[in-house]
Amino acid sequence: MTEEQKHQIRRQLLAERAEIVGEIDTLRNRESSTTVGVGADAAERAELEAERMVEHQLSMDDAFLIAKIDLALQRIVEGNYESCLHCGTMIPMERLLAKPSVSLCVSCQEKKESN
Repeated sequence: MTEEQKHQIRRQLLAERAEIVGEIDTLRNRESSTTVGVGADAAERAELEAERMVEHQLSMDDAFLIAKIDLALQRIVEGNYESCLHCGTMIPMERLLAKPSVSLCVSCQEKKESN
């Protein structure tokens, strides 16, 4: 991996991270401003609760993505970014450029998904 490729991937990761943090902030602001009035019926309260559950899951998914991005950034610094975390083989540059937060080669990713 060239230094230019490292910088490109690092920029992609940081941009994706900033976008996700913005989404989390938006969800939190929406969550804190959404209330049901005293006269709300059961359906309105249930709808609000369902929305909160979905927003919570989205926040959890976003937090997981941030952790993956942080791991990728750390691996770039440590010099092992191109190696699969499971088997140690080199991850193809095309895969890293397409999805910079990946940490597994295609084979290990497929094994993980099939379990």
